Amino acid sequence: MTENNTGAPPPPARPPRWQPKEQKASATGGGSVYQAGRDLHVRHGDEGRRTVPGPGADRVPCPYPGLAPFGAEHRQWFHGRERMVHLVCERMDARMREGGPLVLIGPSGAGKSSLLAAGVLPALVEGRLPVAGSSTWPRLLLTPTASPALAVAAAAGLDAETARRTVPKWRADPAQCVTELRELTAAEETVSTDRTRSTGLVVVVDQFEEVFTACGDPTEREWLIDVLDRLARPEGGAVVVLGVRADFYAACTAHPQLRAALRAGPVLLEPMTQAELKDAIRRPAADVGLEVEDGLVEVLLADLGAVDGPAGTGSTGRLPLLAHALRATWQQRHGHTLTVDGYRVTGGIQGAIATTANRLYDTLPPPCHEAARWVFLRLVIVGRDADDSRRRVRNDELLRNAPDSEAAARVLDDFTRGRLLTRDQDTVVMTHEVLIRAWPRLRGWIEHDRNGNLVRQEVEEAAAAWEQSGREAAALYRGNRLAAALAWSETRGTELSGSVRAFLAAAHRHQRRGQHVRRAAVATITALAVVASLAAVFAFRQGAEARQATDEAVAARDRAINAAVTSASVQLAPTDPSLSAQLALTSYRMDPTEDAASRLITTANTPLATRLPGPPDWVQTVAYSPDGHMLAAGNLRQNLVRLWDVSDPGRPVALGRPVPVDRSVTSVRSLAFSPDGRVLAIGGHTSDHGDGGSGGFTELWSLTSPSHPVLLGRLKRPGVEGFDAATSVESLAFSPDGRTLAAGWHAGLVSLWDVTRPDAARPVGKPVNLHCPGVFSRRIAFSPVGHTLAAACRDAAGTIGLWDLTDPARPDRGRTVRAGSRVNALAFSPDGRTLAAGARDSSVHLWKGADTDRPTRLGKPLKGPAQPFLAVAFSPDGTTLAAGSADHSIHLWNVTHPQSITLLGRPLTGPGSQVTDVVFSPDSRTLAAGNTDGNVDLWSLPPTRIVGAGGNVSSVAFSPDGRTLAAANQNATVSLWNTADPNNPVPRGEPLAGREEPVNAVAFSPDGRTLAAGDSGGNVTLWNTADPGRPVRLSEPLTGADGLILAVAFSPDGNTLAAAGDHENGKIALWDVSDPTHPVSASGISGSGGESVLSLDFSPDGSVLAAGGDGSNGTVGLWSTEQPGARVGKKIEQPTATSTWVAFSPDGRTLATGNSRGVVTLWDSTDPHHLKKRRGEPLIVPGGSLWSVEFSPDGKTLAAGGHTDNGTIHLWNVTDPDDPTPIGQPLTVETGFVAVLAFSPDSRTLAATTDDGVATLWDLDVESSIRRICAASSGALGKEEWKRYVVLPPYDPPCARP
Repeated sequence: MTENNTGAPPPPARPPRWQPKEQKASATGGGSVYQAGRDLHVRHGDEGRRTVPGPGADRVPCPYPGLAPFGAEHRQWFHGRERMVHLVCERMDARMREGGPLVLIGPSGAGKSSLLAAGVLPALVEGRLPVAGSSTWPRLLLTPTASPALAVAAAAGLDAETARRTVPKWRADPAQCVTELRELTAAEETVSTDRTRSTGLVVVVDQFEEVFTACGDPTEREWLIDVLDRLARPEGGAVVVLGVRADFYAACTAHPQLRAALRAGPVLLEPMTQAELKDAIRRPAADVGLEVEDGLVEVLLADLGAVDGPAGTGSTGRLPLLAHALRATWQQRHGHTLTVDGYRVTGGIQGAIATTANRLYDTLPPPCHEAARWVFLRLVIVGRDADDSRRRVRNDELLRNAPDSEAAARVLDDFTRGRLLTRDQDTVVMTHEVLIRAWPRLRGWIEHDRNGNLVRQEVEEAAAAWEQSGREAAALYRGNRLAAALAWSETRGTELSGSVRAFLAAAHRHQRRGQHVRRAAVATITALAVVASLAAVFAFRQGAEARQATDEAVAARDRAINAAVTSASVQLAPTDPSLSAQLALTSYRMDPTEDAASRLITTANTPLATRLPGPPDWVQTVAYSPDGHMLAAGNLRQNLVRLWDVSDPGRPVALGRPVPVDRSVTSVRSLAFSPDGRVLAIGGHTSDHGDGGSGGFTELWSLTSPSHPVLLGRLKRPGVEGFDAATSVESLAFSPDGRTLAAGWHAGLVSLWDVTRPDAARPVGKPVNLHCPGVFSRRIAFSPVGHTLAAACRDAAGTIGLWDLTDPARPDRGRTVRAGSRVNALAFSPDGRTLAAGARDSSVHLWKGADTDRPTRLGKPLKGPAQPFLAVAFSPDGTTLAAGSADHSIHLWNVTHPQSITLLGRPLTGPGSQVTDVVFSPDSRTLAAGNTDGNVDLWSLPPTRIVGAGGNVSSVAFSPDGRTLAAANQNATVSLWNTADPNNPVPRGEPLAGREEPVNAVAFSPDGRTLAAGDSGGNVTLWNTADPGRPVRLSEPLTGADGLILAVAFSPDGNTLAAAGDHENGKIALWDVSDPTHPVSASGISGSGGESVLSLDFSPDGSVLAAGGDGSNGTVGLWSTEQPGARVGKKIEQPTATSTWVAFSPDGRTLATGNSRGVVTLWDSTDPHHLKKRRGEPLIVPGGSLWSVEFSPDGKTLAAGGHTDNGTIHLWNVTDPDDPTPIGQPLTVETGFVAVLAFSPDSRTLAATTDDGVATLWDLDVESSIRRICAASSGALGKEEWKRYVVLPPYDPPCARP
């Protein structure tokens, strides 16, 4: 490379270093060299650009603020808006004469904040307002925030303490506020050059829409509007400008003062023209000595959409994207030059923000990823009738309520340094709300649970208002609003702040006190209906007209009663599901509508309880016999042990009289059945050991005849003496082989007996000293396998000792673990590998490796309610962990995969009190719970809930004969279930293990002999399921999808298999599987229009394959299977950034497309080359999203799965697809959001997967639901409840009818 002087005139003697020289250069090897300003740029063929920067390139400031608005400090770089600045100043002058605020309106991202701060206010300082002295007027710039009064005080210069004293007076008297504001600002006014003092004031309120989004107090909202209006009056002496987002125009019209300002003529912030955009790009660069490479401006304008369209339309709302892209391009500059290459590196206007946000997110440690989601969701105001907007939140409040405050602080720090968040002394806010639209990950977080986020922010605002009102009852939620809030809160414990917990608890108590008012209202309505009926009877003598009046009066009465019963059922569902179910059935018996039927179908998949009544005394302990036919319960102070036959849990029968324990027994604290079920051990405290002493005791009772238990003897306690012997036996446990019985004493000792012969039990060795801090101990538990005994001490550290009792005569002390809080209960998992401890800190602590000498913590503690957990138990099948709480509830978790534990629906809450003990039946289908009110609840857990083999159940499919259901699991397995009786599915052996990647999609071939399973590794595994009890894997996994697989589908003839998922070109892979033992790759479909295909469905004749994709696609594509890769007809456009699912009707004449905004459209697909919309309006999932659509095989029903507060399934009758009608109310799935739907071949059963790792089977026959409700909630609707809720008709329990 050489450099030659061009012979230009000689430069000045001492030229500035930055003065350019005209130079030429050349490069060998096909390269090029050119000089731009002070920089030398070299290109070497395809190797890209190399720049030799001129002097000072590293000191060039950035003239583009990025997502942050231009401020006064940037005014010298604010270009392109001169026309709008002049218009605003002109209108300010007019409004000063007329009186009233000036409203500046523009869409989000149009540049309102920058125009006001860097354009209008500096223009006023320059004297652009034609009023004498206006250039020296004080200027207040503020945003309303959640507390407009405090925002005004801060803008006026008051410190925090002064503001705290002043604001209450201002709120009480707006006139005083206006007066004092003028006094405060007058003190700061400067003296003009003619020595006269100015008298005006400029108030600019940016982001005025925060009075509707951030300020939850209507009174304070009205206060701010009043203050601003008073200031803007001629006598107020101020000019007031309000910057308002355009989508809040309607909200402004609801206020007379703002309505008047809008009538007077607002300023509409127009989009920038091409010339203005070019100035905004070039002139700031020139101001700091930067060159703009030829072509960059044109590329920016084209990407912005400001070329070849109506003037300015392309830039509407997109200026923050341009500003961020320019700032990122400055970071990638080549010396003193902004280049096209540098711009492309940033990801362009469309991707620069997402690139920055993803980079910051990806560099966070993995534990911070969940914290990032938590933080950003709280920095967004999810719009119900408007676009989503940013929320300003106090730093200390955000960190105080965060589940992991350290991780949240790291997120705030990193994203603030990345300029995507802005923090001042007290608050944090997104730098610009365009981040909500431009960052797909944040958009996904919002849309995943949009309705849940709406409920959360509403509850938080209501709780804040309640606190501000001094916790007045009038501010509490009630009715359906409270029911929805409670249902939402039960599955989101970690998201609730202390004030929200207190608010919901107070509202719940208040509602209970008000129930008698509702009952009185029902009685009044009924009485009025009776009066009307009597009047009609009197008029009956007048003829047929009177008889009609009688009928109408009776019908009105019945409707009133039914409405009251239905309302009571809905309100009781979160707190007493069994009574709620009985009332729902009563309502259905009164009027069997489709709405009433759908409520019953939903209830059939809800845990329901049968109550075993007892005396008013604390039930301390419950135990199941090993065969599950018998249940024992011990009352703490009633000297009482009761036995029931629970062979039919819905109809338990007391077994004779209670166990005749000695009258000297003062408390029963623990019960345990021997592994063979023949012996019941009872432990507690007695006032007489027979030797004059009192203390703990252990007795063995023979249950050869359960209705007549026989005492085998009270066990001796050698080695337990003095004070130790005077304490109680707190806990009993048999070893798995039944040879050893352990008894834990409150004194910190464990006695062991050899009970090989229960009638001759003998002590084994000395009592084990647990060496508990503070002496006392609480609970013990034997591992179901092996010889490990866990014993919990009653200390604040939650000390738990593990002992090896392989030789009970010589116990070997193992490791000690600590929960960090006092332990109330212990339980081992069925395989003995996991130990659970329910603790006083309202958590369940877990350890893995409990059967080894190296137990370690298993994840974070499982958080529950505000009250301690008093009991824990694992289900015998190992899928569920139950924990009973002092707050009357039982939490259930899916623990099939210990690394991904999730809640199973909302907590079980019945009419009982504190839950003191829980135990599962041996078949895991019933959970017995003892309560402090003396009763025992038998919770029937729906057998139609299928818990996955690990992680979420991501997909389900029925075999063509309907006798097998396949479930794809995230632990890389596929579970097969026998669904011959869909109301009682049974596992078909062990899950199928293929490769090591999560399985995301499953499908059966039309003949049912082949099962396809697509995984996250891009592989499809084929299984021979001719004998579903013994499936065999076929060949090697199929490859070619080249990405995570999200959908698989067989063609109707079974000869073709399609698979697709995440792929940069939206690829769909096809295989010829006519011989499934030798599948052959076929020509696939490349370039379906997006990066992910979420849904596939073949037309019934197999000629067309429909594909629905994610938001990167925005379309639904139809593809020919006869000419692979050929599109059929036109794309079906979908709303921007929405995902879409597809399904053909069985006759092929209708195609359903459902998108993630909750809209289902039916298309006439008789001719797929010329689709047309069916008549009628699209089907809407109100207020929720949608993740799946499916036709029933008989073609009569369309199902759509999605979520509102919980998961929901909407059903429509599509017998006439031009006139679809809803089938009752949506089915509610409390175990999570619905992801995938599948109908059984007979169309009677619907399977749904949820994101909580559960698949649920829904029997759509209401009579089946009625049978389940009657079997699981007998006795819930007694005569007293009937009088309270049904009132008028004679007692007629709904389950008593044939």
